[in-house]
Amino acid sequence: AQALWLKLECAWPHRIASGFAMGGSVARATAAAVVISAPICPFAAREACSASSASSSASASGGKLYWILTFPHKIQRSNVDGSELEDLLDRDLEHPQGLCVDSIGGKMYWSDAGELEDRLRRSNLDGSDVEDIVIGASSWGIAVDAAAEKLYFSDSVGQKIRRANLDGSEVEDVVVDLDDPAGIALDPKREMLVWCDQGSRSIGRASLDGSDVQTLVSGLVYPVGVALDPAAGQVYWTDGGTFMLQRSDMVGGPVVNITAQGSLRDPHGICIDESRSIVYLGVSGTWYERFKGPSAANSTGAIQRVDLHRGAHGGGGPGIGGGAASEDVVSLGVRSRPVSIAYAPVVSAACGASPHGARRLRVGDLVELAPGFAAEDDAAKGPLRAGDVGKIHADDKSDKPFMVSFQGHEWWYKESALRRNVEM
Repeated sequence: AQALWLKLECAWPHRIASGFAMGGSVARATAAAVVISAPICPFAAREACSASSASSSASASGGKLYWILTFPHKIQRSNVDGSELEDLLDRDLEHPQGLCVDSIGGKMYWSDAGELEDRLRRSNLDGSDVEDIVIGASSWGIAVDAAAEKLYFSDSVGQKIRRANLDGSEVEDVVVDLDDPAGIALDPKREMLVWCDQGSRSIGRASLDGSDVQTLVSGLVYPVGVALDPAAGQVYWTDGGTFMLQRSDMVGGPVVNITAQGSLRDPHGICIDESRSIVYLGVSGTWYERFKGPSAANSTGAIQRVDLHRGAHGGGGPGIGGGAASEDVVSLGVRSRPVSIAYAPVVSAACGASPHGARRLRVGDLVELAPGFAAEDDAAKGPLRAGDVGKIHADDKSDKPFMVSFQGHEWWYKESALRRNVEM
């Protein structure tokens, strides 16, 4: 009887094929997995996905790695073991730099330095539906706060860190008067923003609103990429001057060398799979001889990983001098230059995953039109107008998945046309 009720409750007359109950396990959109063996439909998925985090000890397996190549100009991804390598974008890229992934919203964001103008761009996780969102942003570091629907990015020309809505609207300065900000990372739970400053050779932090600016670590050589492990309270970074992976506490403290000096060949981007304590790096493979500059000999770019558990228990462990070793996940070819990398955990289809990525919105959410869609696109034909608040009543996992009702009228909208109303 329960299964029959689920089928009837999920069935909609004009899209009945996608509404029937679905069996299988449900995983939260985090590194932790919540396993549900009962059939789940879109109405029940939201509650199942928001189950208690007490099950967080069950780690989600797998996931995807995304990275940018500045040579050749590409955005690629693979499984975390390096299998299923694919090109997502290999055209209409001038000089791509920073990259981040929003698994919940099903979007990836990147910066592209052009001859005429710099810009921030986004697309679905499969590389489709590319759009420009911010013009004039020269950024090496990008990070997304999915819950607050904000995108943070460093501005090396303006010497500051800025943020905007996920559609690029309402751009504002967050931290100013920096020297040369590069990689950035967020801890939304602690409301913390962390960045590398190559000019001052330091790691800095501030609140997400830009207040309480502090220096966590100083005296580095050339910090490039930064990543956080909030559960462990640690910040990791790559140093392009010492060719090392290092860490410190998120509240400041001594610097710990994870790898030995010079052991990484020109490291850039960094990301962490917190559930498995694995750091992923993009390295260009370039090595240097004193007074002779860079050498192209053996300069094969790669995506590498460092197992922090293995480093802690083998080869002397991380510490002064470093004991962890890196190993290739994907070899990218001679002269390849991976500069930014992001990790995206697996999200089950029952929790809203689609071919484009995970859904940011859910059945039952109160929504309004996103800026720019009030008079444009097919959304303008629906009942919502600027300032109206409707409710999502169905999600059929199509390109226009959400059926929104407003004052007795219904319309199907694509996700980018909507944003959650947080004032209701």
